[in-house]
Amino acid sequence: MFKTTLTSAAALACALALIPPAAAAIAADGAACKGGPLETKSITVMADWLPWASQAGMWEAKHKGIYTELGLDVDVKAPPNPADPIKLVAAKRVHFSMTYVPEVMLSREQQIPIAAVGVLMQTIDSGLSFLPDKNPIKSAKDLKGKTLGVGPKADAQAYLRTLLESAGLKREDVKVVDPGFAHVQMIQAEKVDAIHALRFGETRVLTLRQKKENKPDAGILLYRDHGVPAFHYMLLASNDEWVAKNPNVSCAFLKGTMLGLQSAIKDPTYVNKFITDARPGVYTLEENTDRWEQTLPQWKTKEGKMLRNDPELWKQAQAWAVKVNLIKPTTESYETYFTNAYVPKQ
Repeated sequence: MFKTTLTSAAALACALALIPPAAAAIAADGAACKGGPLETKSITVMADWLPWASQAGMWEAKHKGIYTELGLDVDVKAPPNPADPIKLVAAKRVHFSMTYVPEVMLSREQQIPIAAVGVLMQTIDSGLSFLPDKNPIKSAKDLKGKTLGVGPKADAQAYLRTLLESAGLKREDVKVVDPGFAHVQMIQAEKVDAIHALRFGETRVLTLRQKKENKPDAGILLYRDHGVPAFHYMLLASNDEWVAKNPNVSCAFLKGTMLGLQSAIKDPTYVNKFITDARPGVYTLEENTDRWEQTLPQWKTKEGKMLRNDPELWKQAQAWAVKVNLIKPTTESYETYFTNAYVPKQ
């Protein structure tokens, strides 16, 4: 709730924040960031999963006191399952969630007022990863007859359909199984021929393990090279109504996250150790450090901006989603999917 007394700057910020999402999307960066008292100090963020590189900016800001200096007490939680973040922020049970472009479009199709308030990772970098020494896949056409480990989420299935269609293949030309959270283990055990994976995630871990055995690097057929537009990957989303009522908190949170990212980029020693300790036995410090280094191109736009949504990429994403029947044809503008009103000016 708002405090009973507001400074003129805070009042202006509130007015700007009440701009409808479509208008806010094309407003200047930081349009709502006029300063003033925080509407609340304690906020909860639902992460995409257990701690890993995508969350580095938040953990750095939390543990090094950056959020505290901005007057915030930020609680970052791991979701009970990967489908929860967008649902919980829609219900206002958490204030921000890490999510993906398709999730935002699917939510708004269901009249759920969710919008991306910031971009963590700028470009989708996932695809089908394989081990060349076991499956010498040269192109998408070579997937015919293969067993693919791809989960049931609508976006992953849409990516797969697009990739297959780019090679003139149909779903029945391959066998698709749900790998759960055992993508790496299943491909190493040769239970699948390729897996849905991130280039700087599972693919990179597989490459490091291959190198130790003097085997060739893991390969990947990137979805963005096979018909999927190179739209944003990892987002920070919130409920339209909540951010409109809490513009100063929203601006402070994004500023703190940006400062945390800048700190981690300058010296990732702390955050890589934290991520390794938070998930003992999953990936080594060496693997987490390597993954972090692979993500470095993801944090900024070509113009060197952090957190900023690119309207053109959202436009491309909507057109693709309609084309592959991920969402229904709509008259809703792609501009309703995002806003840059709370992104710090840079």
